Amino acid sequence: ITIALDVNGVPAGGRLAYDLRTAGGLPVVSGTAAAPSPGSPLLLLVPVSAFGADGSYVLTVRAGDGPEPAPVDYRFTLTK
Repeated sequence: ITIALDVNGVPAGGRLAYDLRTAGGLPVVSGTAAAPSPGSPLLLLVPVSAFGADGSYVLTVRAGDGPEPAPVDYRFTLTK
């Protein structure tokens, strides 16, 4: 599954950290990624096997270095 996000306030190439979890708080996947060029989305590729079932999920993205802006939560529902 590809997740495309608009991330603002992080310089291109800056580090981003992400945590994907169920709406109930169970961890699904986490990691780091380089911030995209301005105007380009952050693309995260998550294997469908990482998702246990249909349902609600929360993806939290935060700056990984430098002065940190507040983390941003993206909520979505998955239907396979």
